[in-house]
Amino acid sequence: MMMMIQYTYSGFLFLSFATQIQSFRFALVPKTTDNPFFILAHHGCQDAIASVLLRLDGIQNDSNSTCIYGGVSATTTNPNPDPDGALQAAYVQSLLLEETGQPPLDGIAISVKNPDLMRPLIDEAVHRRKIPVVTFDSDQDTSARIAYIGTDNVFLGETMAKVAQQIRPTGGTFAILWGDDAPNVQQRDQGFRDHMNPDLWTECHGSPVNYNRDLDRALALMEDFAQQNATVIVTTTGGPLFHDDYAAFYKRHTHRNVTIISADDFAVQIDHLSRGYVQGLVGQMPYEMGYKAAQVLYDIKTGNFQGPEFYGTNLITHIQVPLVLPELVVDHNLIGRLRILGYTLMGVIYATALGCGIWTFVRRNTTVIKAAQPSFLLLLTLGVIILGSTIIPLSIEDNGESPMDETSATWVCMSIPWLACCGFTISFSALFSKTIRFHRILEEARGYHRVRVQAVDVLLPFTVLLGMNVLVLLLWTFLDPLMYVRKDNAGLDGWNRIISTYGACRCENHVAYTLPLAGINTGVLVCAIYQAYKSRKIRLEFAESKYVAMCIILLLESLLIGTPILFVVRNSPQAYYLAVVLMLFVICLGVLLLIFVPKMLISAEYSHRSLTDQRRMIMEGIRESVPEMKGQPGSGRTARSLDIPVIEPNPGVQVVAETHEVVGDGYDNAPEHGKQSRPETMYVVIDSQTKD
Repeated sequence: MMMMIQYTYSGFLFLSFATQIQSFRFALVPKTTDNPFFILAHHGCQDAIASVLLRLDGIQNDSNSTCIYGGVSATTTNPNPDPDGALQAAYVQSLLLEETGQPPLDGIAISVKNPDLMRPLIDEAVHRRKIPVVTFDSDQDTSARIAYIGTDNVFLGETMAKVAQQIRPTGGTFAILWGDDAPNVQQRDQGFRDHMNPDLWTECHGSPVNYNRDLDRALALMEDFAQQNATVIVTTTGGPLFHDDYAAFYKRHTHRNVTIISADDFAVQIDHLSRGYVQGLVGQMPYEMGYKAAQVLYDIKTGNFQGPEFYGTNLITHIQVPLVLPELVVDHNLIGRLRILGYTLMGVIYATALGCGIWTFVRRNTTVIKAAQPSFLLLLTLGVIILGSTIIPLSIEDNGESPMDETSATWVCMSIPWLACCGFTISFSALFSKTIRFHRILEEARGYHRVRVQAVDVLLPFTVLLGMNVLVLLLWTFLDPLMYVRKDNAGLDGWNRIISTYGACRCENHVAYTLPLAGINTGVLVCAIYQAYKSRKIRLEFAESKYVAMCIILLLESLLIGTPILFVVRNSPQAYYLAVVLMLFVICLGVLLLIFVPKMLISAEYSHRSLTDQRRMIMEGIRESVPEMKGQPGSGRTARSLDIPVIEPNPGVQVVAETHEVVGDGYDNAPEHGKQSRPETMYVVIDSQTKD
């Protein structure tokens, strides 16, 4: 639309541009001609015409160039002679009909009072009369006007709201006065309301109200709102402050501590501000509006207009800075009572882990617990307790006012990765180390020899992984330790004071240490996954592949869900603390329940049976879990198809696993129970009171 208009105007340039002298006639149409705001805009338009603005491209402005200023004037008896904008519309119509007896206009700038009446006139000027039209101060954006020059009135309303809340940060009640119902006034009202905090502010009864440029009515309305003990009275136009009795009004209500915020910043308003009769002014730049309007009209007329459609002008705020600023309440984002939840969840972890550990120790000589290898179960509970203890340093913080000493700040923060990494490594290493032990026994026993594998024989992976964690943590602690520091959040109050802080653990290069630790502990998970996969077909009471896999899935789900949340809330201590504590609780309690509850159920089932029955149940269960094993080539038989008797080992021997293979007629490798013509039974001893 704008480009079409631009090209249209290019075709209607005066032919006299070929000469070196050109005169221009622009019209500036205000809402009322005696308003100081529009008088300043007229001065800007005149200065633009008189300046080097019209001495471009070899075109010389002559003395006949002018900025016509006309329209409706208010009187003492009739302060608002044009309440509906009809007189302004009639004046624009007269300009279009050339009833002034002057040469045709080269452009019109209008401050729109009634958008509905002005729209057809603007369209007629642009399309029929080929006269460029721009609006200033108050817009009609649905018309054919080419550009708007002036204040973003929604932003002006928002700025007035900021000033009000800056002066009265605790909130209260507010009232809004309109000078008229022009579009710019309504936009200011919208911006003000949208920016006021609804939790702190409520609107007075009868607000907003339009005083229709009647200053006596405006002052009477302000009197009514003051009687309601309004905290803030806002006038979206500066009219009431021009009343001769305004100072007397304010003095009558000084004891009410009412705050007055007004648009514009003319001399009389500045004088009231200096006397303390108004607390905040948001001024516009009418001179710049008039100057820019003439410049844009000139560019359109000469074919140099390139846009944009909106030329915004700046705002100027004037505010009383009190000797004693309003009390500042800084939000330090302390964990506060959330630590009660953290310590409660940690207590549940401790109680569950200790309960499982005590149960394991008390029943360590039972068949099920011996088969499950109690040393590794106890190691698992220890790791969970250490991991859960991470909640303790996470719950420690300063009071927001006085910082921690350097030593405390370091130990509080560094204990978090120490406890988390060591606890995690111990817990999950215990899970897959016991599985490694069982697999090693089976592999060694393939030669049909009785074998004994001590727990210490398979602690190497556990020791290596834990040692690597400790090495990285030591380097981190001594080279670039984490320290508890308090940072400022973004955002200031109206007096440029910090309003929010947060405490966090920080160091210069944490990535250099967190990445190796993440890699090492990812290795722990990979090993656990691998061992769980290898033992997927072994009876679950012993290798526990199903429950180890469930533990790993639980951990991965917690990390996948929790890590993005932690990243988003990393600068919000309460949310970060809650997310970490819940992740630790889910992981710790999940591991304990998945590993120990099945054993407790099996132990309860076995406790009512004799030792012989328990061994028979274990052997039969293992037969069911052993995959089909090939016999001698061509035999076509498998262990599952054989009726294999159970061979009782020596007294005191704990049978943990039993495998069967068809060996034909060979008996040389049969156990000490004698040579019999039957498939050989190979049993494996993990813990025994007898000697090999």
